[in-house]
Amino acid sequence: MRSDFWSLENEWLNEFSEALVRDTHRRVRDIAIEAEGDCLFVCASARSYYAVQLAIHCAQTFNRKRSWFPTTRLSITSNGSHHHGS
Repeated sequence: MRSDFWSLENEWLNEFSEALVRDTHRRVRDIAIEAEGDCLFVCASARSYYAVQLAIHCAQTFNRKRSWFPTTRLSITSNGSHHHGS
C-alpha cells in the first residue's frame, strides 16, 4: 500500500514540476522540489519578479485543481533577491 502512495505522490510532484515550467514559460529554472510530511517546498531561481509572480500563480492554481499537500512553500531567487510565498 505504501508503494502506491509513493507512486501517486511522485506522479503529483512530476505534474507540478511540469506545470511550473510550462506555466512560467521556462522563466523559472534550477527547480528543486521536496516533500516533507504535508508540506511541499519549492526552491528555484528566476530572472525577473514577473517570473516569480507566474510561479506563485501556478502553485495556487495547481493546488486548487489537484491538492495533495496542504501547504506549499516557494523560495525563489530573482536577481539576487529572495521571494517567499505560501
